[in-house]
Amino acid sequence: MVALVAAGVLATAAAADARTIPLNWVEQRSADYFPYPMTFKVKDVVLTAKAWSVHASFTNRSKVSLKIAPPFGDYYAPHTFGLGWASCVQGSLGPECGLKTLDYTYAKPKFPRQLQPRQTWSGVFGGLGRPPKGKLIYVTFGTFFPPGSPANGVREFSWDSSHAFKL
Repeated sequence: MVALVAAGVLATAAAADARTIPLNWVEQRSADYFPYPMTFKVKDVVLTAKAWSVHASFTNRSKVSLKIAPPFGDYYAPHTFGLGWASCVQGSLGPECGLKTLDYTYAKPKFPRQLQPRQTWSGVFGGLGRPPKGKLIYVTFGTFFPPGSPANGVREFSWDSSHAFKL
């Protein structure tokens, strides 16, 4: 129901007051440092008065299937898909700064439960709200669980873009 309301708000607001911010970011989670390499792409972000959306894709470049955390109502995960900004005064991410987020309420197509090796999800995700002006805004890419996670010392991971934009 929330996804339908969000999609309706986006469709109505998009025609009236949409601003598209072209980004064309490509970021790599390297196999040299991380055991599960991935590629994250952000084509653009669309903002309206009451909603946002991200045209993006992510590819599992590892040799194992990675589970994708379900939405917050079903399971707690450190990050979900959305837009985020530093909560500290300096405006940059770091150990002393938390991340405030606008979490997604829909994804088209829906995110798969898991991403097979070499599989790519490509589409749009978005939600209600608008990020603040004057802050660096990052795109957050959910939480992924490798085989055996969270048991056996294998940890889940998430991705926050290293690129950012400002309103």
